[in-house]
Amino acid sequence: MNSHRFKIIGVFILIIVLTIFMTACDMGDDAQEGNERLDNIIEEEKLILMDEKPEKGFHWQYYLYIPERVEKENSIRLLVEPNVSMASDNMDVHRNKAEETAKYNYYARGLEIPVLVPVFPNFESKPDNYDVIPNQFLCERMLKAETDEIKRVDKQLVKMIEHAQSFLHSEYDIETKNRIFITGGSASGQFANSFSKLHPEKVRAVAAGATNQITLPVDSWNGYDFNYPAGINDLRDLTDERFNLDDYKKISKYYFVGEFETIVPLLRDSEQIAAVYDGLGKNIPERWEEKREIYKEQNIPGQLVVYNSTGHRIRPEMMDDVLEFFENNRGQEMKDINPYEYGDEEFYDDFERIEEFNIIDAFWSYDSELPLELKKIVEEERTVIDEFILQTKETICNDIQIAEFIKRNDFSIQLKNGNKTINLDMENVRLDFYNIVELHDECFSGIYIRLTEEKRHKIDFDEDYEVKINEEVSEYYNLIPEQVILYSAEHEDLN
Repeated sequence: MNSHRFKIIGVFILIIVLTIFMTACDMGDDAQEGNERLDNIIEEEKLILMDEKPEKGFHWQYYLYIPERVEKENSIRLLVEPNVSMASDNMDVHRNKAEETAKYNYYARGLEIPVLVPVFPNFESKPDNYDVIPNQFLCERMLKAETDEIKRVDKQLVKMIEHAQSFLHSEYDIETKNRIFITGGSASGQFANSFSKLHPEKVRAVAAGATNQITLPVDSWNGYDFNYPAGINDLRDLTDERFNLDDYKKISKYYFVGEFETIVPLLRDSEQIAAVYDGLGKNIPERWEEKREIYKEQNIPGQLVVYNSTGHRIRPEMMDDVLEFFENNRGQEMKDINPYEYGDEEFYDDFERIEEFNIIDAFWSYDSELPLELKKIVEEERTVIDEFILQTKETICNDIQIAEFIKRNDFSIQLKNGNKTINLDMENVRLDFYNIVELHDECFSGIYIRLTEEKRHKIDFDEDYEVKINEEVSEYYNLIPEQVILYSAEHEDLN
């Protein structure tokens, strides 16, 4: 009996020992798996400035930022965000902006993927050995540039991408898929949008915003030819390459704009301006609805979104939408998102709604009597003489304050000369000609108005005009306290 008891105890002890041993093995395996997982992740963020390498096809530096938690073995996408900086002949300005864009990149951190930011220049003046002034818009002028340093910067970016992908593999064992994510806002948004047309085989998904005009994937529409950057009609003449529609259809696309966008599309001539405004529509919602029709007719997938209560900016909720868009399109399947919709109360995030304008005086942009507080701004921004300023009692800090006011109140201006009346009505708001110029961090009391091509032909700049406001609106909103004369012939040209 005792012998049987000892056998039972022995078996019990053996079971306990085996259990402890197996548990220890399991813990060891878990620890090994944990170490392997740690070995497979970048634990510290990296910010690397790559020097230019003309022998490899690019003449400018680029930043490569690797956020922490990037996985090495799972093949991931490289994100590209073109740099956008104020015009300056000092390369430190563009380098610093590119560094900031890379290091604090919201999308790279959210997606836990590396981001490449090129240090392309945006000069104020043309270097002696350059054939054009370089900018960051990837406009037709940049596609035609012959100077080695700025020739086909889009192709230089392709070489940067290939170099970065190779570097990530060799130095950090990070595997990246061939096709990239690319994003941008304003000038960099235009660059990202155009790059996806020029090199669709390199792009998996593109999100471009705060850009009034996107390059359309058609030669013509509604009887108008759309030359680059409005469309692709002359793209082969500029690049010696044909637009690849099949590859472009494989890209997930998210193009977006605010309904009060005020930046004028960078179009080369009056014919292209007419193509956009007459061939597509007089205001942003109309134009973007027409663009959706173009994409639908061409059987091209993509989302073209207009955010209400928004001007020239990318708001936090819009950034979250872009992040979700890229997250949804990590793989090969194309997935749309449900964009955020702003309520009217969310219009007042940065400024107060203007309830009335009291116009004190009016000036042509070249008027020698222009008040000093307006002269500096006008001298910086003026491009043609057929622009004028309405000096207001109210201080304006954001151009969509003007656009929203005019839309809400059907605010319209008249230039009167005897029996001759020239109406500047509310549709000009959406044509981007009511604005308060590029203010940077300043506010001023005035509305800077650029006239449309159609209105320019109707104005005799050797005559004087009275500036009047729509009478019913004026009476109700007390917009103009007295008659204002807009002089043109009697003042010396500032030029």
